[in-house]
Amino acid sequence: QPGAIYKMQWSALNNLQNEEQPVGGEIEVNEMRLAVPQSAWGPKDDVNYRYAVARIRTFHPDYPHWQEPLVLTLRDKGEKFDVVGIERPRKNAKVKMKKKGKNTDQK
Repeated sequence: QPGAIYKMQWSALNNLQNEEQPVGGEIEVNEMRLAVPQSAWGPKDDVNYRYAVARIRTFHPDYPHWQEPLVLTLRDKGEKFDVVGIERPRKNAKVKMKKKGKNTDQK
């Protein structure tokens, strides 16, 4: 989005204990692709997978609600990487959500 600034915070996820450990500080991101820092991967779980979490915030003068972080969880399966979780904030009052055939305001 033109005029937007993106900031990211990495965390290492211990999947067995469901605990995150922040890695470094929040960084400003200027690229559309980033490598996951080695320190952002949590310890291997019982099936030998590792997990990392990225919290991405967007700063734009027209969309202040974008500052709520999008949370992305990644899994390292050795030779393959998967996105296993995406949490998107939904606090924009303009967004209508459909529930059981009805439109409702999101709160």
